[in-house]
Amino acid sequence: MAEVEKALERGRNVLLSLGRGRVRKGMGGEVAVGFSSIFWNTFWTNGQPPHTLGLLCDPGHPALMEFPTQWHSDYQWQDAMSHCDAIRYDLLSPGIKPIVRIIDDWFTARPLALVFEVCVGKGKLLVCGSDLYTDLGHRPAARQLRRSLVSYMRSPHFRPAKEVSIDRIRQLTD
Repeated sequence: MAEVEKALERGRNVLLSLGRGRVRKGMGGEVAVGFSSIFWNTFWTNGQPPHTLGLLCDPGHPALMEFPTQWHSDYQWQDAMSHCDAIRYDLLSPGIKPIVRIIDDWFTARPLALVFEVCVGKGKLLVCGSDLYTDLGHRPAARQLRRSLVSYMRSPHFRPAKEVSIDRIRQLTD
């Protein structure tokens, strides 16, 4: 996290790729994200995982221009969802609009994100709850999602509207 902070202080664009087990409990790390949806619901299954119902996104968003997708989870999202933690974006700052939203169980209905963007100090931060760095030779979907997000960050379209303090970002991880 120290490298991320230094880059943001220098006004850089940063991709913070977290991965499963990296988000603190209470900030979304306790949510059992799954690629398959809940068979019935967590109330009927005594909280059995998964706790999520898939994801929603805008396939026309510039961050996803190089990642083929529809507005909902489909097989191209299987890798990202299998290597991620959900992020409670509402606890960072009200008004964050996720680029990719994880849909929580209807009993808890927590606002969860897989990908969102914010300004932090002089820099701009794109946060992804999925690991987009490990073993990319065997994970083509993760490699392509990372490529799409990085291309977006290099484009003039990358203009996060919401500002968040570095202290809030630190709260994401243990």
